[in-house]
Amino acid sequence: MNLSSVFHEMTLNMMMRMISGKRYFGGDMEEEGQRFLEMVKESFVMSGASNFGDHLSILSWLGVNVLEKKMIALKKKLDSFI
Repeated sequence: MNLSSVFHEMTLNMMMRMISGKRYFGGDMEEEGQRFLEMVKESFVMSGASNFGDHLSILSWLGVNVLEKKMIALKKKLDSFI
């Protein structure tokens, strides 16, 4: 038995129950569960990413804000999901 996947599904189920009161993960994963899983993965990737505009302020003045644009897009996805 793969305990890693069991704990992963349990954690995601607890998160979804707190957010929406529904269970999305289990034997067969529904479409909403897949969408939520993708958003969680994307948010973890972005949380570890470095924003170059924070280190070189001239880049943010020039409009190079790729990470911010991705975060705004993710926020819109999460808002529409919830």
